Amino acid sequence: MRARGFTLVELIAVLAIFSLVAVMALQALSGSIRSRDALTRADDDAAELMRGLALLRSDLDAVVPADFHPPTGAPQPPAEIAPGRLALSVGGQPRLPGETGIGRVEWVHDRAEDTLTRRSWPRLVPSSGDGGPAAVILTGVTGFEAEPLGGPRDPEDALPSPRTETPPPRGIALRIDTERHGTLRLVTAP
Repeated sequence: MRARGFTLVELIAVLAIFSLVAVMALQALSGSIRSRDALTRADDDAAELMRGLALLRSDLDAVVPADFHPPTGAPQPPAEIAPGRLALSVGGQPRLPGETGIGRVEWVHDRAEDTLTRRSWPRLVPSSGDGGPAAVILTGVTGFEAEPLGGPRDPEDALPSPRTETPPPRGIALRIDTERHGTLRLVTAP
């Protein structure tokens, strides 16, 4: 009786079929990994945008009618709007123990780095070293414009405040141009 086994041709055919299946599985796996990486990047971008816009909205909603008195220079109004820059006197936001409830935030567009940064001061009359470092909030920002809406608030519309010469505007419209999300518009009014 002759021992039965596989011929060389049969083994080569099985190896070829197995190699074909392995290549197809590798293609599917690498495609899944690329898709996962793309979705992770998109999710990270969306999360960064959501956090940045929420922080910006919080600052805009918290504007108070109080001037900022920098260590050097003249007092600044509660809302100071310049090309690529927005500075606000804010209150009612969480603070560390021992800090006053009113401070200053400054949003600046860095054109060279395509970033939007935020810097904060815990007090409206800070000492020279009181301001925190500028933190990058959004990346891929190609433009940042702010515009006051409706002129200053009427004295009847706001609580009287001896802390300011210039009341904040009725509202602020922002336009943020981004590489990944296009143009974003944010309008706030108390």
